[in-house]
Amino acid sequence: MFILPLTTSLFALTFLYMESVFDPLKFYDELKAADVPDKQARAQAEAMRSAFAAYDASRMKELATKGDIQSVSLEIKEIEMRLSERIEAGKQEMLKWVVGTIITQTALIIAVIGIAVAILLK
Repeated sequence: MFILPLTTSLFALTFLYMESVFDPLKFYDELKAADVPDKQARAQAEAMRSAFAAYDASRMKELATKGDIQSVSLEIKEIEMRLSERIEAGKQEMLKWVVGTIITQTALIIAVIGIAVAILLK
C-alpha cells in the first residue's frame, strides 16, 4: 500500500494506482480543442506517451515471472524441510532431557525416602 502526502495531485494518484491507458491522439485532440498550437500539442502528446510508456516499462520489470514464483516456492520448500529436520532433532533432544530428569528425580526421591526410613528406624 502506498502512503502518499496530502499534496499529491489527482493525476499522480491516477498515475500510481491505475493501469496506464493513455491515448495520445485523444490528448492531442483535447489540446487542439483548447486552442493549443499544433506543434506544441504534438510535442505534449508525444511527451505524455513517452512518460506513460516508461512508467509501464518500469512496472513490468517489477512483476514476478512464473519462473520467479517457482524459484521462491522451491526455496520455501527447502526451508520447510530444514526446519522440520531441526524441529525433529529438537524433539529428540528434549525427550532425552525429560527422560533423564524423570530418572534423576525418581532416584533422588527413592534416596530421600531411604534415608528418612533409615533415620526413623534407628
